[in-house]
Amino acid sequence: LAYSTVRADPGFGLTLEETRAKGWKLFPVKMFPAVSPTHDLRSVRDLREVFRTYHPQIVHCHSSKAGALGRIAALGLSPRPRIIYTPNALAAHLGRQYLIAERLLAPLTDRFVAISESERDEIVEYGLASSSRVDVVYPCFDLTFYSPQDQTAARATLGLPNDMPILIGVGRLTEQKDPLMFVEIVRRVAAQTNSLKAIWLGEGPLREEVEAEVRRTGMERVIELPGWQADMRPWLAAADLLLSTSR
Repeated sequence: LAYSTVRADPGFGLTLEETRAKGWKLFPVKMFPAVSPTHDLRSVRDLREVFRTYHPQIVHCHSSKAGALGRIAALGLSPRPRIIYTPNALAAHLGRQYLIAERLLAPLTDRFVAISESERDEIVEYGLASSSRVDVVYPCFDLTFYSPQDQTAARATLGLPNDMPILIGVGRLTEQKDPLMFVEIVRRVAAQTNSLKAIWLGEGPLREEVEAEVRRTGMERVIELPGWQADMRPWLAAADLLLSTSR
């Protein structure tokens, strides 16, 4: 596993410990979300060193940025590994330069893995691959682990009130998850009722901006930002409504 901790959530350290305990070899590589020729060339160089050390037969790249770096780093390796790419939402909609990059790297990709039919269709419509080169593999969940919990008990555990509706948002505080839209929706709903509690669970680079927007809109008593949570189950059980504002 070649990974970056540049924008990792607090729980990522626990994931790395579990992964290491299961026998995986871990290779830390600094990879940054923003496009930067200097940083990106260093990341490619470090990834190539990982490949030379581990000699992978398969390289599975996740997300647009790491997907680009991993595919470029595999160029010229002998023997050449098979390249699998899971975009987890293509960045093509962010600008033409991202679509150009995806199209240039598509020929280096042996197979695409989409997490839904709609993502598969998007990969095909952008001309990155034919449908025969795209597999759909759905995200999986342990339904026993996420079995329903009693709402009243969950609220008592979390110290949440029982006498008002509770709205939950979940995700990293990033532009892609759009927590500012969450604040705006809550503001509109709160203008119509005196009884509402809204909670966003997650951390990220937009925390200060979101906190400032909460203050600007006077939503301090309505919206809470408790940060990253190791166990989502009681929060989900406590909620009346789960709101996703993801782009």
